Amino acid sequence: AGYSRVIAEAGLRAVLVGSPDEADLCAEIAAASGADLIVLAGFMRIISPLLLAAYRNRIVNIHPSLLPKHPGTQGIRKSYYSGDRELGVTVHYVDHGVDTGPVIAQESFIREGHESIEEIENTIHRIEHAVYPKVILHILDKIANVK
Repeated sequence: AGYSRVIAEAGLRAVLVGSPDEADLCAEIAAASGADLIVLAGFMRIISPLLLAAYRNRIVNIHPSLLPKHPGTQGIRKSYYSGDRELGVTVHYVDHGVDTGPVIAQESFIREGHESIEEIENTIHRIEHAVYPKVILHILDKIANVK
């Protein structure tokens, strides 16, 4: 809901893809004709080389840890149990690996040590919802300036 509001306020057109099937994803992107950017959130799949080539440096994802620490699934849980004092989120370009693409932005916080995993999860989600829309709009501005 938060992302939808930011997208609408920015006057952007977006296609929400709910299917985890990449063939459906490609078809929906093609149907949207002229997509400038693919924004992933919770997609949890490896993107095909074909889609990566077609959208080189135009597929972004958000991850709930400070990459390169704790890639893959369960980023919050891995961060929490790692004992790391600094936790946070990473927005990155998607490449052929799992959370290995170039970092675009990171935002972190220092935990006090007494927080529950639920409190840490809430903090991370709050940061994600603040950071991701800003980064997406910044990337779209850069794309628009190149066109």
